[in-house]
Amino acid sequence: MAITIINTISLPNPISGPNSLCSDGNYFYVTDASNNKVFKLTLDDNIISTVNAYNTYGTGFLPIDKYLYRVAEAHNNFFAIQMTLNHDVIKVYNLPALSFSAPTLCFDGARFYITFPAGNSVLVFDTSFRLIDWLNISESFSYGDVLTYDGKFFYLSNNTYQLLTKFDNFFNAIAIYDFSTAFIGINGLVWNGVNFYSVEYYTGNLYKFSCF
Repeated sequence: MAITIINTISLPNPISGPNSLCSDGNYFYVTDASNNKVFKLTLDDNIISTVNAYNTYGTGFLPIDKYLYRVAEAHNNFFAIQMTLNHDVIKVYNLPALSFSAPTLCFDGARFYITFPAGNSVLVFDTSFRLIDWLNISESFSYGDVLTYDGKFFYLSNNTYQLLTKFDNFFNAIAIYDFSTAFIGINGLVWNGVNFYSVEYYTGNLYKFSCF
């Protein structure tokens, strides 16, 4: 199964190392690991605002209902953080003492999902970040691979083998897409209701694409 690029956009300066992407339906939020900033962009790639952010490696920022969420690590302790859109911290949730290895944070409208590459698993949390399930998956993934939800299915990248796997709600693999001829890697992944969007760290590009 293949991936088709619809459009390739070079992200504007000063974005130089995009390592995650999310969207609230109206704007993109691109985290830049090269300068620890989060850029808010219009969907046609104009920068609206820039916010300094400590340690942008990992999940980036997930906008939900006028809040931002992310997973962070300090002194080998892991936290989920709820913030305002101006990055003011509202609440910090303690997470299990696991080495998440730059996890991806995903939301399906009712539950949060955090990838756990070391255990080849996805951890499921309620909206108060209480652990409610631990799902082992058949397809391998590693540091920097990303997870998103399109309203019906989950998609998880594997940048080592340049594959994107489609899962049902129980994380059974139902399709695998080869993106080796489309781009180098997927460092951020968003579904906007019609198409997928991803960013690539090494090229600094934003891609709009479809899977078939």
